[in-house]
Amino acid sequence: MNKFNEAIQAYDKVIEINPQDADAWFGKGNALENMGKYEEATKTYRKAMEIEPHNINYGISKNNVIEKLGRHEVASAFYKKLWN
Repeated sequence: MNKFNEAIQAYDKVIEINPQDADAWFGKGNALENMGKYEEATKTYRKAMEIEPHNINYGISKNNVIEKLGRHEVASAFYKKLWN
């Protein structure tokens, strides 16, 4: 549906009510990523990871955005750490 701005507004409301809602941070990151706002997406994925550090999906999504930003060495280091 490509209603990313509306999605971000909804996620922001959830985050305002509960700043520890990792899924809301993750969803906002997805919307930002789909809009091509990779720096912002990285920050929101990082916040989700701070709340739920063992959720691998958050880390993989953040790393995918880091790849899109051309930071291949950083992304590679993450995966090496993850799989070792």
